[in-house]
Amino acid sequence: MFAALPTVRDPFAWDGVAGVRLPLAAAEQRLRQLLPYSLQPRAGRTRLAPDASPAQARFADSLAWAIATGQAGIACQAVRQQACYSFSATGQPTLCYLAPQRIPAALRSLAGIRLQLPQLSPLLLAIGAFAHFIAIHPFYDGNGRCARHLLSCLLRQHGLCGPRPLPLAYLLYRDRARHLACLQAWLLYGDASAFLPYALEWILAAAELQLLVEQS
Repeated sequence: MFAALPTVRDPFAWDGVAGVRLPLAAAEQRLRQLLPYSLQPRAGRTRLAPDASPAQARFADSLAWAIATGQAGIACQAVRQQACYSFSATGQPTLCYLAPQRIPAALRSLAGIRLQLPQLSPLLLAIGAFAHFIAIHPFYDGNGRCARHLLSCLLRQHGLCGPRPLPLAYLLYRDRARHLACLQAWLLYGDASAFLPYALEWILAAAELQLLVEQS
């Protein structure tokens, strides 16, 4: 359909995180400071609606468990059987996601990433897994919701997120053009230098929003 479009890098460029300097310790400290409040929301207060559907959440939960345990055979069933494309904020096609026949192997690679890169910090692991899942795009619909739930699951495993997923979707469309541009630089060219600091801001802003809503 869009034969001239560039395709995401395969394999995914996890080496793109090397050399990007980020205030990871300060970010983790702030997330841990916010955690006790998100664990105890005020009674009767409105909570932000879940982003992912129950089925998407279960898939993301199983993939997060696979990443944590190195069980690379988990969640490797390809759902999408045709090409899938990304579109810009103005509706123009910008790239082609991973070919359907590569999806099972790519999911196995993602599931085993903790064993391959044990030195990754929890934040870099979560952000990288989000981007890697987006590159794979195993479903026709719901990939972004599933990827955001996966990011929260991986943060929760390291005590950086409460039992409810971070409300990342509520902030995504505040600057969708920047989100897409930064993410696509990583997916296409292996350049994570723009997306990593953006994602760090995104995660911290979502944690602050969650606190504001549940404690106001």
